[in-house]
Amino acid sequence: MNKPEILAPAGSVGAMEAAIKACADAVYMGGSMFGARAYADNPGQDELVEAIRYVHFYDKKLYLTLNTLLKEEEMDLVGDYLLPYYKAGLDGIIIQDPGVFSFIKRNFPGLPLHASTQMNITGVAAAKLLKEMGASRIVPARELSLSEISRIKRETGLEIETFVHGALCYCYSGRCLMSSVIGGRSGNRGRCAQPCRLPYEVERGKKSSYVLSPKDLCTVSILPELVEAGIDSFKIEGRMKNPEYVASIVSVYRKYLDFYLKNPDKPYEVAEEDNKLLLEAYNRGGFTKGYYHQHNGGDMMSMERPNHRGISVGKIEKIQDGQIYFHPTVEIHKGDVLELPIPGGENLPITSPADCKPGKSFSLKARQVKRLKTGKEILRTANPWQKKQLSDEILTPVKKRKIVGKAEFFIGQPAKLTLWIQEKRMKHEPKTEDDFREEHSSKKYTQNEGKPQVSEQESIQISIQGETVLKADERPLTKEQIRKPLLQTGTSRFKFENLDIEVEEGAFLPMGALKKLRREGLDQLQTCLEDSQRRTWDLGHFIPWEKENTKINQKGKPGFQPEFLASAEDKEKLMFLISRPEIDGLYVPIEEVTGEERRELVKKADEFQKSLYYALPRVFRNKEQDEYDTLYEEFLKEKPAGFLIRNIDELAWIREKESGRAEEDNQETYSPRIILDHSLYAYNREARWSLENILLSSEKTDRMDLDSIRITLPLELNKKELHDLIDSSIDMEQEFILYGRIPLMVSAQCVSKNTKACEKKSGYLKMTDRYQKPFFTRRHCRHCYNTIWNGVPLSFHGMKTEISRLQPVSLRLHFTVEKEEEMDRIIRLFYEEWNRDGVSSVKMQGEFTRGHYKRGVE
Repeated sequence: MNKPEILAPAGSVGAMEAAIKACADAVYMGGSMFGARAYADNPGQDELVEAIRYVHFYDKKLYLTLNTLLKEEEMDLVGDYLLPYYKAGLDGIIIQDPGVFSFIKRNFPGLPLHASTQMNITGVAAAKLLKEMGASRIVPARELSLSEISRIKRETGLEIETFVHGALCYCYSGRCLMSSVIGGRSGNRGRCAQPCRLPYEVERGKKSSYVLSPKDLCTVSILPELVEAGIDSFKIEGRMKNPEYVASIVSVYRKYLDFYLKNPDKPYEVAEEDNKLLLEAYNRGGFTKGYYHQHNGGDMMSMERPNHRGISVGKIEKIQDGQIYFHPTVEIHKGDVLELPIPGGENLPITSPADCKPGKSFSLKARQVKRLKTGKEILRTANPWQKKQLSDEILTPVKKRKIVGKAEFFIGQPAKLTLWIQEKRMKHEPKTEDDFREEHSSKKYTQNEGKPQVSEQESIQISIQGETVLKADERPLTKEQIRKPLLQTGTSRFKFENLDIEVEEGAFLPMGALKKLRREGLDQLQTCLEDSQRRTWDLGHFIPWEKENTKINQKGKPGFQPEFLASAEDKEKLMFLISRPEIDGLYVPIEEVTGEERRELVKKADEFQKSLYYALPRVFRNKEQDEYDTLYEEFLKEKPAGFLIRNIDELAWIREKESGRAEEDNQETYSPRIILDHSLYAYNREARWSLENILLSSEKTDRMDLDSIRITLPLELNKKELHDLIDSSIDMEQEFILYGRIPLMVSAQCVSKNTKACEKKSGYLKMTDRYQKPFFTRRHCRHCYNTIWNGVPLSFHGMKTEISRLQPVSLRLHFTVEKEEEMDRIIRLFYEEWNRDGVSSVKMQGEFTRGHYKRGVE
């Protein structure tokens, strides 16, 4: 049976130690730079190197989080930043940025590369691509079902890491710009301000509530299913949490995973006391099992409150003389924080002044008693007694490793102490992709399939010599006199499982020499264990990217007139746009139009001499890939000018489709352009080149060249950073978004369904935040997901000269909720500016934003 690792969060050194003491198999941890939790208590270089040595002492692993997007100026820092950790024996690195991925693959041989959930991997095609690029493990999107995860495992053989406990993002990870746009704190840069935990009011819905706030994930009750699905690593979220939280969650998951692995045929059930331990550690209105068994739903959301709810300890039974009375359903401890509900969604916190057993009458002096009502639940949101228990049982004691020793004392020879660790360990040897395909030809993944386990005896041994053994004048050493000081391991991280002693009759050694022998032996063994995974680095310098495919970009040079492209989300707007003479081409969202409507647009495009680009969905899971597999030939017959792709799954999929088509005859006359949207993040040149190379490197895509590829400039970079990104002489073509609302979130959840009902029809719904700022949520019902758009459009009117310096070959106007009159005005405004020396007779009306062009993000 596959034995998954338990992977724990470590936002601090204390949390790392808590995870190891609670028997996690590995921890993931950020350093001082480039991690997705910039506000955690991340260690500095020396501390992190010591953390790596600490986990290796216990034969555990540490993975470094380098899972943010890097700007061009930061790429030069990556090598020097990572090198000390690589040498110390870092066990793996979690990456989001494709440029960082290729840089590390090239410069740090043998370092396991883990593709972060921030890469938004949702299907087999992307997983295969990342395996080809050198990934040994992927962390797929949290939104995937168990069957989708199993399919990726079967068809790739990659290690799969999934989240099993902790906070859930409302948005597909890596597809959220909400914190960035609203407050300048980018989730892609590790600085998310969590706007999803704020209240919003939904048009024609109920009162303001936390409609974007999911409950925390908890899967301890379905661990057997996760094991059987072939998941290799059970990841606990929580790098912003304290050591007590980490210890409590890890200990519960360790307990139940070990139980199931040892007793797969016995009934599996989680004890109520352990459920309460998890709830008291942290929960938002209860738990959800996440997306493993359901696509979305209101029961996954915590709309009442976005923060810790604790557990119910009883209900208010009586209010009298400034006191509230109740009979606790659980034991109350002095110092517990209890919350009393007040109308309006507030909660009144009270610290318990005493202990109370369950069922006994208990009273609390309460403020604002006139606002309290009988029958309301009392919650416990802090339990210091439980924290103390965790500290006493897990955090405070020194975690010991068992050792075996042999001590030898012969007169006239140096005393000798040999120490070793001998343990049975389960070694995992990944099978090949063909192995998995053969084993899973029945399409069923059982618990006994996966990685074989090989039981081996491993030994780490050291020997040291001490002072010369003397001949005793009066009182020779006995074995018991030797044993006692040698076994006194004290505060060290060792304890003897067995100690053999050989002593020649009449031998003598001072007690201080015995203690020194033990101390030096334990120190040497500890160093040996801590440095057991150290590496050497022989490159001598960091190898720069060597660009094989180059061209001189003449299209973006002064005097070149960029294409004017428009995009919209529904058929009515598309029909309006296609007839506009100012527009050169149109993006057609193929998920939002029927086949008949698409063919009608093709005819209109011929009539008005427009280019049509087919925009793929913002979500492209296995189901969508299978659907579009059957439609691709139909698309090609219509000969669109190109495809707009939004994620790494589509990048991998289009590469596969074009590679397969290149092998066929008489297909050489038509090759669609590939436009990479802004959501395929390229914040540095190496990321651009890496994405380009994915399309150009396949032996079967020889019809594709740099003229076939265009990249949309990122939305989070400022003016200077955009210029740093662009190679002014040798680069792929780029598109710039001149106008349009920014997509803030792409989510598997549906605001309409969760607040009113499933409407089964694509369309917009308006939300407002606490400052009455609007947001527009679009239902994409064909593939069942939402996009949340900023209420204020991005607009670069009056900036032709500045934008021209970025050398765009195409300019995009994107329309969402605009009416035809407004669309007409915007089209004329920008067309006149770009065709009349920056002068337009039309003025921008209403509120707008320049986005990050001036301010950027941290």
